[in-house]
Amino acid sequence: MHIALGFWKRGELERLAEFLRQAGVLEEMHPFWGTAQAILEVERARKGRAVEEEVKALEQLLGGKRSVVRRIAALPEAKRQLELEF
Repeated sequence: MHIALGFWKRGELERLAEFLRQAGVLEEMHPFWGTAQAILEVERARKGRAVEEEVKALEQLLGGKRSVVRRIAALPEAKRQLELEF
């Protein structure tokens, strides 16, 4: 989840899609999205600037879920090794 949010916050949508595909998140009903929603609900109750930024990013990612899943489906079939850079 943290890696996916990092890609989302930096606007690296292609890398996000590649990462999620490699993780097997290929559809809107995948448990990844339910977990993200559960985390969002818990974190909304907390206070603090860092948490607020994470909550905002998570809300945006969940709001863009359908678009992300479409992007995953549109990825070329060729498998590439994803390099994680932070």
